[in-house]
Amino acid sequence: MTVTTADLPVLAESDFHRALTMGTVTGGRDTNAWHRSWVGDAEFRRALEASLVAIDWAAAANTAHFGLDVELQEQESTFVGFDLDAWVTVRYVVAPMAGGDAVYDHTIRTGFRVPHGVAFSGVEKQRLAFEGAVKDNITSFLTGLCELVLETPRQ
Repeated sequence: MTVTTADLPVLAESDFHRALTMGTVTGGRDTNAWHRSWVGDAEFRRALEASLVAIDWAAAANTAHFGLDVELQEQESTFVGFDLDAWVTVRYVVAPMAGGDAVYDHTIRTGFRVPHGVAFSGVEKQRLAFEGAVKDNITSFLTGLCELVLETPRQ
C-alpha cells in the first residue's frame, strides 16, 4: 500500500519536502470475525506514513510545517462475476502547524479490481482489492498535493 518515488518520481520535488506530520486517522474498520477484510485506522496510517517517508515528505511533529488529518469515509466491495472490486473514499486535510486555513481539503474515491485467478479465497481477494484501492487513493492524494502551488511558500 506504500507509494514511492518509483511510482511517482515528481513527488520528491515539492513544497512538502520534509514538511508533513501525521495527525489523526479515523473511520477505519477492522477485519471482523466473519473474515471480512477491511482497512483499519492503524493499517491506513502505516501505509500513509510509509509513503511520506519513502518520498521524503515526512517530518517530526516539532519540525513539520503542515499537519495531515485523514478520515476514511467509506469502504465497500463487491464480487463482479469471479472478480472482486473494492472502493475507498478518504478525506485528506492538510493545514499549517502554525494555524490557519487548510491548504488542502479534498475527498478522494478510488477503486481496484482483483481478477479471477489472482487469489483463491474471497477474504484474500478482498484484502488485495482494498490494498490496491488504498494505494491508488494515497497516490491520488500525493499527486494532488504535489500539484498544489502554495500562495506563501514555507520558509
